[in-house]
Amino acid sequence: MITMNDGFQTINGAQQDNQLSVFLAPNQYEPKAESVLAAELTKHSFFLAGQAQPQDSGELRIDYTIPVGYRSLTEFKQKANMAQRLAKTIQLLHIADFQQGKVVPFIHPDNIFVSGEDFAIAHRGIERLIVPTAHPGDAFMAQLRALIISTLKPKMHFEDLVQGAPGTADRLVRKINTAETTTDLQAILHQAYQEVTKNQSVVRTSRYRTFKWLGIAASVVVLFAIGGLLYTFGVFVPQQNRVIAGQSAYAVGDYNTVTTTLKNDDPKELPASVQYILATSYVNLDSLNKKQKQEITNNLSPKTGTNTLLYWINLGRGHFSQALDLAKNIGDNQLTLYAYTKLYDATKADNNLSGNTKQERLNNYEQNIKKYAKAIGGTSND
Repeated sequence: MITMNDGFQTINGAQQDNQLSVFLAPNQYEPKAESVLAAELTKHSFFLAGQAQPQDSGELRIDYTIPVGYRSLTEFKQKANMAQRLAKTIQLLHIADFQQGKVVPFIHPDNIFVSGEDFAIAHRGIERLIVPTAHPGDAFMAQLRALIISTLKPKMHFEDLVQGAPGTADRLVRKINTAETTTDLQAILHQAYQEVTKNQSVVRTSRYRTFKWLGIAASVVVLFAIGGLLYTFGVFVPQQNRVIAGQSAYAVGDYNTVTTTLKNDDPKELPASVQYILATSYVNLDSLNKKQKQEITNNLSPKTGTNTLLYWINLGRGHFSQALDLAKNIGDNQLTLYAYTKLYDATKADNNLSGNTKQERLNNYEQNIKKYAKAIGGTSND
């Protein structure tokens, strides 16, 4: 049995294998909540799927399914190095995205599960129905700071920190405690991540200089080490820095910076979670109206099919032919129609094409626009 306190309420739970069970006392939920739980406990890109079971004791038991490969944040931080912990805390800033609406995340390291660059929250409340029943408001930053510090410094406990951070000589902890917004936290964590990865590069390069004098017998091993070192610090670390910067910008809704930071990265080589924030950023920067953007982003998640995410990335980058191929591969008429409209507009604005080529392409695109508009039951704008 585990006891989780987020600074406001305490929830009892138990984790076994691929399941986290929480037990809500009768005063922690409204009886009418049971009627809406089925819909609210479905799997979401940032929330685990759950199933509620009323108990004879009056408690409400909710079992959350932990996906294969995921582990609690508590377990993760005990085994991860500092660079990995910093990267994870930057990703956790996305929790701020859920500080509005009827779903209220329960913030505690034992209630958050991570895998690679993904994370998911198990228990979440519903406003006025299930604890937590209300967003913490200004106290949210205290929760977020406590979560970040306890992740970076495993010997410091979340429950103690959320009640009021004790005095410490640790420079990074002191800086985090001064952060008043997620933007402040983003800047602090990103700077710390860059410093840590830079120091790792210096240390490993220094070790290599020592190894190169070990003699001819070790030369082949050293050559392989050089190759790995060059890849790690010439390719992987710079890319990871860009990913972190992109995630930080996404956390505060700076979609322009997300797309600019990652503009030279091959989207097919990016993790699904990064493809997701890049695709979502391009959708938000598109000329679609607000309602259309909302409908599209509501249907995107890190679990969305790769081709769909790549479609929106290519469309946002102006690679309309590639986007069209992806849309046809997916078999989505609406995506195909939109790619054709983008090609039509881009061709019409291209003054470098010869008149015959331009007109030929425009006629082709126009015919396909009419074809796919008819297929989805709409009309084209001639």
